[in-house]
Amino acid sequence: MKIHRITVVAMMLLWATLCIAQDQSLGDVARESRTRAQGTKPAKVLSNEDSDGQAITAKDEPADVIPKAVAAMLRDTSHSCRKLITGNAEGPPLARLIEIAAADRIHVKAEQLSPPRTLAELIVVGNDAYGKVGDGPWQKASDEEKADFEIPDLSTLIPEELKSGYTNDNLKLVGPMVVNGVATFQYQSTLRNDDVNQTTNLWVGAGDYLPRRTEIQTHYLKMNTGRDETTDCTYGARISIEPPF
Repeated sequence: MKIHRITVVAMMLLWATLCIAQDQSLGDVARESRTRAQGTKPAKVLSNEDSDGQAITAKDEPADVIPKAVAAMLRDTSHSCRKLITGNAEGPPLARLIEIAAADRIHVKAEQLSPPRTLAELIVVGNDAYGKVGDGPWQKASDEEKADFEIPDLSTLIPEELKSGYTNDNLKLVGPMVVNGVATFQYQSTLRNDDVNQTTNLWVGAGDYLPRRTEIQTHYLKMNTGRDETTDCTYGARISIEPPF
């Protein structure tokens, strides 16, 4: 029984980590291509203190807005983000829900949408982590298991497309747009080369810098495959995350 328990929890933690790792891998080709095209200019360092407390205007430099959006999201400890990944590129279609109730209270639910369909959940409360696969029971990760797998935190759960090191050469303001009833500014980055065609759209709350929606559409030319990712985030709702037992 103990061996089964460790195996199930390890699978859960691995699956949660895989979801995060896939976000990173989907953008690797584009980021490497962008780096080759623009040289080795480092991305602006992100800080959760990086905000001037003012509303966004159309005159703001796009490359300055995105680090402030990341900082605003790191400071907000009551929000949820729903992500859908589809397409025929490497990796299965996924649906994922992330809920944040505090800096150390996190709930991640991930579902593989193609057969065999897999549903997995992870709850982090303080220093404890709990995993659940399908209809199976919740199980608490041991200290040894937590050491073997990366437990998500606020920084690792930031949408990867917000951390791509944009400059004013590769990120442009599209204009104001209302997203789910919230006034935002839309920004767009496009990449075209021999490896990939990619369009990234980012919608940032005009009054609070909070990321409201991200979309990334990628066509890998050499493999003739594609991947679409959409993430919608909501803020202000009361979220309760407690240990499952």
